[in-house]
Amino acid sequence: MGAWGCGLQASDDALDWIGELETMKQFRKIPKLIRSAFRHKSDRGALALAEVALENGIDISKLRIPLNAAICREMALLDEWTRPKERKLILEEFRKRLNGKRYDKKAVARANRGLFEVACRKKKKGLVNVNA
Repeated sequence: MGAWGCGLQASDDALDWIGELETMKQFRKIPKLIRSAFRHKSDRGALALAEVALENGIDISKLRIPLNAAICREMALLDEWTRPKERKLILEEFRKRLNGKRYDKKAVARANRGLFEVACRKKKKGLVNVNA
């Protein structure tokens, strides 16, 4: 699976899709990348990109239906996770956020904890090209 946490951005697949955004100017391309992730059968990539979009105020309202469907598909896979209750909570909070409802901001922050640490570990091992 390549996941180190239950957060939407805490997997290799998610970071591969997020890595497509090389500059801040490309953030406007997030809706197009979300559609591309769906075409490539990457719900996790699409959800991670959607979370980045929401964090940066990018309108993805036209993608709510397929993103809600992706959340449902991810819910069906909870038994694959080491911490299924935590993953379920994260998906539920994201669904609230996606649909414009109140959500637990601290839960979102906790969900993606470790992203910075993982990037630093990869950097130390020479796995991340910092000049890219």
